[in-house]
Amino acid sequence: MAPDPIPSNKQLAVSFEFFPPKTAAMEETLWRSVERLAPLAPDFVSVTYGAGGSTRQRTHATIARILSETALAPAAHLTCVGASRAEIDSIIREYKKIGVQRIVALRGDPPTGAGTRYEPHPDGYAGTPELVAGIREIGGFAISVATYPEKHPDSPSLDADIEILKRKVDAGANEAITQFFFDSDDFEAYVEKVRAAGIDVPIVPGILPIHNFAQMVNFAGKAGAVVPAWLTDRFESVGDDPNEHFRVATDIAAGQVQDLIDRGFRRIHFYTLNRAALVSSVFKTLGLGPSSDQPRPTPAERTGPSAPSLSASAEPIVPTPLPKRDARASLTATATDRILIIDGAMGTMIQKHKLDEAAFRGQRFVDWPQDLRGNNDVLNLTQPDIIGGIHPEYLKAGADILSTNTFSSTRIAQADYGLGDFAYELNVAGARIARHACDAVAAPDRPCFVAGALGPTNKTASMSADVGNPGAREVSFDDLRRAYAEAIRGLIDGGADLLLFETITDTLNVKAGNFAAEEVFEEKGVKLPIMISGTITDRSGRTLSGQTPTALWHSVRHTRPLTMGLNCSLGAEDMRSYIAEIAREADTLVLAYPNAGLPNELGEYDETPEHMATTIGEFAKSGLVNIVGGCCGTTPEHIAAIAAAVKQQTPRAIPTKSQKLRLSGLEPFSADA
Repeated sequence: MAPDPIPSNKQLAVSFEFFPPKTAAMEETLWRSVERLAPLAPDFVSVTYGAGGSTRQRTHATIARILSETALAPAAHLTCVGASRAEIDSIIREYKKIGVQRIVALRGDPPTGAGTRYEPHPDGYAGTPELVAGIREIGGFAISVATYPEKHPDSPSLDADIEILKRKVDAGANEAITQFFFDSDDFEAYVEKVRAAGIDVPIVPGILPIHNFAQMVNFAGKAGAVVPAWLTDRFESVGDDPNEHFRVATDIAAGQVQDLIDRGFRRIHFYTLNRAALVSSVFKTLGLGPSSDQPRPTPAERTGPSAPSLSASAEPIVPTPLPKRDARASLTATATDRILIIDGAMGTMIQKHKLDEAAFRGQRFVDWPQDLRGNNDVLNLTQPDIIGGIHPEYLKAGADILSTNTFSSTRIAQADYGLGDFAYELNVAGARIARHACDAVAAPDRPCFVAGALGPTNKTASMSADVGNPGAREVSFDDLRRAYAEAIRGLIDGGADLLLFETITDTLNVKAGNFAAEEVFEEKGVKLPIMISGTITDRSGRTLSGQTPTALWHSVRHTRPLTMGLNCSLGAEDMRSYIAEIAREADTLVLAYPNAGLPNELGEYDETPEHMATTIGEFAKSGLVNIVGGCCGTTPEHIAAIAAAVKQQTPRAIPTKSQKLRLSGLEPFSADA
């Protein structure tokens, strides 16, 4: 009997393993499988490396094709058998050059086959720990390694196996993917032993859906995997009936995945054997992701009369398989041709709906013990149709970049409403809604990007909220790091292309956010471009924590953000001199999206679209900006006027800066070369 479907609020990250094709027919099968499994949103797809490096060229060609023809993130298998260190290092550097961001590092089987004696190359890496260290030395990769819950056939004991795994992790491995197994109790016991040995990286269970039972048994014998008697009995009971074999294989794999999820495991690696049907059937049985048996809707279908609703009662939105691998390159290339447009104020558009407390609560939080009115981010869960209706208005106005409705979706900020535990879900939902809107209009001649919005939180790490105690702090760097990391995971899982740290008032907060981003990138094996936008709090020309624009840039430039800019509190006219300062100093894209003037006595914004467009148009004529848009008080009308004003203007040329010491306190400091 099939297992119960996984509730929709459970999260599962997956990766798929393929092997490089040997023939034209096998290549066709592989690419049909890649296309069919892509909508299941894998974190990455790995491509194996034959015994003794025998498939080196085919592995490389397959990786290159995945990079050039899909939005998937490929992970290249690499072994240290039969090659010198120099040869292997050249392969690593070539993968880095073409954009690979993850390597699955393995010792590899000898050229004479599994089960024969392994002999390291005299000038090569001695084994996987040394290979991992070599990859880490070259840098730029997340590194996965193999582990064996039932012991590697060559190991004298399980403890010896775990010691080898510890050496791999100490050398720099980020995660360990297991050989396939069929007993979850044994796997869980193995994980406990690994943790007792001081190994803290993720241990990812490897699942092998059984396409051919006899072949699986043969492979298990070589790989050290135990085939339990009950499994043999299940397949013998169906005889040679292929339909029954498929059904049993689906039920067994789905049951194993469900059991692992119930035990708390949220990341699973599938050995696909280049066949999609069985893996797709497992996902369909569990209610995970779209059914790959159905064609994916076209952009027109997604926006037509029968487009799926985004309401709370609808099925969860299916995100794009992965954040765009080439978002930095694509956005940078587009920004050399024209000035890009970021959207306007989400809050301003939400206010037009005049939502009451009941609307903010929706059905999801109808009995919530605290008031939720004013928590715009909770509308991602309670009124997704409203948020989903705002994004297309900005796209129609000319926006190239949509910012998610997640400005306050950190555990810290949501604590005011008692919704801290929903931070991850708020970010996933916000990113998915924006992704849905972007995908409906995106085309080769119109790139569209989702920027995951990360606000400054409502606490500051470098300043005291108690005037009587300057040393007091309401939040620590680690508190912020953990809160930002949780939000960033949600944005990535929801399909964001970029991360936007905006309205930065305290530089230490954004430093914690950037640190968290790097941790999550390494954890997930992806790297999203980062946009940074500070805010000048008044006409003193400084952030709330006291820095000038150049000092703020010096504080964050080491992270190599895709953009540096300003947004929020000042209107466009008062922002100009500070944007000009950043344009002189920053060797990256400059972003400007001011408020529609300063708020009046009623808290509203008076600057008209025409007036704001004239001012920002002058920014463009003066060569100050690469990306423009609007913040508080701006509407689609403002964005349309701004887009028209800069349409014919040449984007700012990014200056080349000399290498020298640049420091910052409240003021910047540069040492002469």
